[in-house]
Amino acid sequence: MLDITFYVVIAFLVWAVLGIRQISRKPRARKDKTSNDLILEYNTTARVTTIVIAIAAVGSSLFLLSIAGSVNKGEIGWFILLIALILVVLASLLVVICLENSAFYRITKDGIKRHWPFLKDRFIGWEDIDSISISPVVQSLIINYSGGKFHLSTGLNGLQDFANAVKNNLPFEKWQQAEKYLNRLLS
Repeated sequence: MLDITFYVVIAFLVWAVLGIRQISRKPRARKDKTSNDLILEYNTTARVTTIVIAIAAVGSSLFLLSIAGSVNKGEIGWFILLIALILVVLASLLVVICLENSAFYRITKDGIKRHWPFLKDRFIGWEDIDSISISPVVQSLIINYSGGKFHLSTGLNGLQDFANAVKNNLPFEKWQQAEKYLNRLLS
């Protein structure tokens, strides 16, 4: 006999598969109607999927913690506690990803403006960019500039438009480290 938990797990797996499929789509950047700036952002499905997975990880860890508290002091109790703590760490990382998913980037004729909900907005002029490279470990483009660096996630919508802007506004020497990736976006 199947209980409600089975159906919840199946529904969650379907949601995750559809969410991953939607996240992998790479639509064009949204264009601001008043300024004609390009806006690179995460799609809604990516944001919602991350939030749902974070909530599921928190709920699962709380459930396992409650089980660990009711189990007799034995090896299984410590194992459940360890799994719960791992889920808490995972949930914490997912919360950071949720915050990152609320960021967006505005590509203008003068440079790039990063909007992040909990940090001061930052503008980097095209002339201030020292280099652009790709980080395969964290799946992002690294933009090095005179004041530091920031990452553009490869999960953002509109990276094809960003590649065009880079090629139109920066000399090749500044983006040659990311040449293969940028050319692949444009092909």
